[in-house]
Amino acid sequence: MAIDANSAVGQTQTIYTQLAQYFTDMNTYLASGGACPDFTTYISSIDYSEIHRVTSLSQASSANYPNGAAIESAHHIMAVIREFALRTKSKADYYGDGQADSSSEANYYSTVKTSMVSMISGLVTPGGSL
Repeated sequence: MAIDANSAVGQTQTIYTQLAQYFTDMNTYLASGGACPDFTTYISSIDYSEIHRVTSLSQASSANYPNGAAIESAHHIMAVIREFALRTKSKADYYGDGQADSSSEANYYSTVKTSMVSMISGLVTPGGSL
């Protein structure tokens, strides 16, 4: 019986096959030379939408091995894609991210300041609000 490529099992199989092939090709490149494999060609067709859907539906169910493996597979591919994205960022991208992060942090601390000062000043009481 063939595995449906769009099922959670099929997507998991594709994900790990693609990752194994990339590292096999990288090993060949490092040992023998030739063209360095481009990671984007291995992950460009990776889809984990069904894995995500299955795990989302199972979140209220009892723990089980299939759901745990699906969660681990989704987490793994997201981590690999995120790591690759970090490796391909330019210096300008890092500065832009830092600028956005520092702006978010400034907004956070401004909001927390108002809340904490109000509580310490006694303006907020249990069950009350600002």
